[in-house]
Parts: sequence; structure tokens; C-alpha cells
Amino acid sequence: MEKVNRILVDSQRITVFLCLLALGSQCTQQAVEKKADGLCRIKMENELETITEGTATLQTNTRRTTYTYTANGDLAQTLVNYQQRDNQKVINTYTFDDSYTYDAARYATTRLSKSQWKTDYDSGVITERVTYTYDIGRLSQSVRVVMQQFTSQANAPV
Repeated sequence: MEKVNRILVDSQRITVFLCLLALGSQCTQQAVEKKADGLCRIKMENELETITEGTATLQTNTRRTTYTYTANGDLAQTLVNYQQRDNQKVINTYTFDDSYTYDAARYATTRLSKSQWKTDYDSGVITERVTYTYDIGRLSQSVRVVMQQFTSQANAPV
């Protein structure tokens, strides 16, 4: 039977929690607002998942999430890279990229999302752009445009 071994992932989560707890006294609201690039910002998360059967490793999945911020401390980008490996060979890759822009009042004006994947059977890209309009500080309109591109591989199962 397959068993998901999440010990490493759990220990990473505990480590992140302890670090945030230790930094908690420094991460007041004033510290967050004054230091957009300070200790109070999560910049990267790494996850590792191993699927085993007995002592044999069947699959390893890795996920890295990177965050960047504007000079004002607003979230500017979230980038997620995900890989599935089977016997050390990369079998699937996924990338998710969300970028944000803001106006002078720090309201989000656009969100650009790009999702890409490649497997043994297909690949593709989905791009989504959302624009936001405000009226006296309230969201009055959001417009979403989505573009998709898919490619099938010759060795896809029938």
C-alpha cells in the first residue's frame, strides 16, 4: 500500500511556525507597515512530499512558493513552482504566477495570473487578467479576461 510520508513537510511547518512565533514580538502592525521588506514578510515556502511503499520511494513532489512585495508592503507577486518526480525523473511540472498592481491609494488595480503545466500527455498555459475599478473607495467593477492554450503530446493514452 502507498503511504504518504509527510514528516519533512510537517517539520518544515513547525519550523516556520516557531520562527513566526519567535518573531511575533517584532511583527506588530507598525513594524509591518514601516518595513515592507522586513522580518515580518514571508518570502519563501518550501514543501516536500514523499510517497513510499515499504522502503521504496515511489514519487517525490516539491513545491516552492515565493512572495515579493511593493515598496509600500503590498503583495506584488506570488510564484509557485511544483514538480512531481518518479524515480528521479520529472514527470509533471506546474507554475502559477500571480502579479498585482496598485494605484496611489493602494487599491489593487490589476491581477495578472499565469498558470503553466507540462506532463507526459499534455501542456498548456492559462492567462487571466482582472482589472478593478473603484468609486469613492468601493469596488465598482471588475473585468476578467481569460486566454487558454493547450497542447497534446503524441504519447497520450487512448
